[in-house]
Amino acid sequence: MLRFPTQPVLHSGAPGILLAGLCFITGGSAFLTNHHADEENVVAITASAGDFQAPDTIPSGWTTLRLQNLGAGEIHEISLARLPDESTFEEYRDDVIPVWEQVNRQIKSVELGPDELSEYLRSHLPGWYSEVQWVHSRGLLSYGRTADNTVYLEPGVYSLESWLKTKDGELYLSRGLLREMVVTDETSGDLPPTISDVRIQLTDSLVTMEDTLKQGRRRISVRLADGALGRPMNLHLIRIKPDTDPDEVARWMEWYDADGLRSPEPAQFLGGFATYGRDAEDDTIHFTVDVDAPGDYAWIVGAPVPNPFWHVFTVN
Repeated sequence: MLRFPTQPVLHSGAPGILLAGLCFITGGSAFLTNHHADEENVVAITASAGDFQAPDTIPSGWTTLRLQNLGAGEIHEISLARLPDESTFEEYRDDVIPVWEQVNRQIKSVELGPDELSEYLRSHLPGWYSEVQWVHSRGLLSYGRTADNTVYLEPGVYSLESWLKTKDGELYLSRGLLREMVVTDETSGDLPPTISDVRIQLTDSLVTMEDTLKQGRRRISVRLADGALGRPMNLHLIRIKPDTDPDEVARWMEWYDADGLRSPEPAQFLGGFATYGRDAEDDTIHFTVDVDAPGDYAWIVGAPVPNPFWHVFTVN
């Protein structure tokens, strides 16, 4: 199935899903999160209006990607795509990104519908695009916030990018939020996360928190089950205010809408994830959120999931 560069799954790593066979993704208690309490293999990434600040090379294995949003008044994310072994970052930048930029322009001008967009992508993307592996995506994060996502990275050349849109509707990656990152053969030695502060079970219609979310920096583990496996899925934490409309927020998460994933965001996002599809052997996703104040919050599953849903709760 064809995965696009953004909010694919809810951003999942590419924009979404329009074509078949184009891209594949790999992809109350107190617990511990990373195997190492000192989080040795943490990759610090900062996002602003014009670029990502990140290391050029990192070790392979279990890796915690720590995103800090420094873009005033903007929402940011990181997507990480592993390129085919025979392809270079320059080829990806020059042969793939312009196609998506054109698709975004056509969406803004309402020139083409879903069928026409699919055909355009089929005829303009290089044949090797189907071998791109989206290993991480989304984690929508509002200005001034920091959040982690822990993923397993194979050695290879990756593209670090943002598929969100500016206030003018331009892709942030066109503004500079696109860069190469090389994952080396040297391994980090970290083990997979085993414990978390809050465990969540996510199906295709229900969010179930097995533990109470409290104030502070909280480590979240989400197990996909009952319809959430093998399909695009996403989950984000938002702050609920009196004028927040969860349905509006869910619809805003659709990349293929002209106003979708476009700054400013309709609610404050504290982090989360998107994925194109996981199997039973890879059914748990790990990330952190910073809950800095009491109040109402919601776990929200938005577009492109066909029937968005959410779970509202209060942090005391």
